[in-house]
Amino acid sequence: MSDPSRGLYCKYRVERTDGTSNPGGKHHGCEYFVLDVSCDPHAVSALNGYIQSCEASYPLLARDLKQMLIRTRIKQEEPTDETMSTRTEYELTEEELRELLEACKPTPCMLIGGYATPTPQENANRAWEALGRKRGFDVETVQPVSGKGDRFFSAMPQEPAHE
Repeated sequence: MSDPSRGLYCKYRVERTDGTSNPGGKHHGCEYFVLDVSCDPHAVSALNGYIQSCEASYPLLARDLKQMLIRTRIKQEEPTDETMSTRTEYELTEEELRELLEACKPTPCMLIGGYATPTPQENANRAWEALGRKRGFDVETVQPVSGKGDRFFSAMPQEPAHE
């Protein structure tokens, strides 16, 4: 999206992993539109619309897309004096950092009776949510603090949950 004078143009080449986009396949010649959810500020709105559209028919896909938005912590605009004044800087304790890193580790997966163990991403999301409840910040607003290392982040404060 670096050139606003261009409209839609061929920037990516998309191929289906199941081979159906190959000549003769069911999806040969289909058109695709790529969203860069890590850098494109407009992708959040588009993805939220897609989530709402598919939620009833594809609840697992909608759940995974919501988790993608949480995971990427998309920064929609540069911080202003106004938004920076409402953000709070936090420092993780060694124990909190260890717990978050532990939650991200791959786990053995076994499907038993229709129940699959949580993915590392699901575990990491749960760990951040628990930390947000404990320390009193909105996990969806977490951003790293540049130049301060992996223990520092900023987020919008909210009332800590009383457990």
